[in-house]
Amino acid sequence: MKRKWKIVLLVVSFVVLLTNIAMAQTEEEFIKQLTREGMTAAEMLDMANEKMNEFDTYKFDGVMDIKTKVVGVIEDKQVEQTINMIINQEGMFKKPQKVYVKSKTKSIGLEENQISTEKTSEVFMEDGIMYMKNDSAEKWVKIDTNPMMKEIQKLLGNNDMASVGISQKQMELYGMFAYFDKDAIIDGKEYYVINIDLANKTFKKLCKDIVNKTFEYYGKLGKAKGDSELNSEEDQAKIKALIQEMLEKMDIKVSYKLYVNKETKIFDKMEIIQNISMNMNGMNTNTYTEGKYRYYDFNKEVVFPKINIEDVQEINNVGKSKKMSKNR
Repeated sequence: MKRKWKIVLLVVSFVVLLTNIAMAQTEEEFIKQLTREGMTAAEMLDMANEKMNEFDTYKFDGVMDIKTKVVGVIEDKQVEQTINMIINQEGMFKKPQKVYVKSKTKSIGLEENQISTEKTSEVFMEDGIMYMKNDSAEKWVKIDTNPMMKEIQKLLGNNDMASVGISQKQMELYGMFAYFDKDAIIDGKEYYVINIDLANKTFKKLCKDIVNKTFEYYGKLGKAKGDSELNSEEDQAKIKALIQEMLEKMDIKVSYKLYVNKETKIFDKMEIIQNISMNMNGMNTNTYTEGKYRYYDFNKEVVFPKINIEDVQEINNVGKSKKMSKNR
């Protein structure tokens, strides 16, 4: 009997030992999943952002693939339409606040007899002054975004245009969560991969905050200029209510994937996936977006477009423009 108990105790001890070893390995693996080089994903993002901010200039390019499908009933007729948009972008940045982006958009109707279209647009921003132009316009449109942009940057927890990533402060502000994915090798370079998920509720809050701040800005602008169109509280309330209703009926999922170069400790690649579904007034709309971007030529020379005074129209009020009268 005693011999049997000894065998039982030996077996139990052996099982406990194996369990402890397994738990130790599991814990080690768990810690490895949570950290890289002793840093959490959020801490590594902050470090990568700081390193990116050390550069005075950089370039970027990328592509957005957007598929939209609309299904519903209009005037007692069943409607189903799918459109695919491919947006190719390239641009550059220079401190403190100088950005240029050129976009080429190709719209492809996936149904029979739908015609594909291509459009080009450019955006140049310097110190909060934005210039926009498309291929059908002769002049650049000038908009002073300074007051509103500063407020929106506060909402986003980002007051630095040089920061292209997502900081730990921003994640805490909007309840985002960052975690490591499997490491990757791309074009012979090794990367840490960080995923960031933006919840439906979080994205809606972000959109609502921006909408509220935008209407607040235009309301103040209308009163200051005595403009009845901008100052119409009734019209603003209707538009704001419509946007809020659309947001409430949206189901939104957004995720980012950032690639941090193991050697340089900066992220030079980013991917974004966004899926938005909405059912409103009997129409079901789904928009799925995939985007891939890369950042390169850090601290190298960048050449921005030259905008002449005679090529600019200044937007003073919504829907109104006049020729720019003084140099920027």
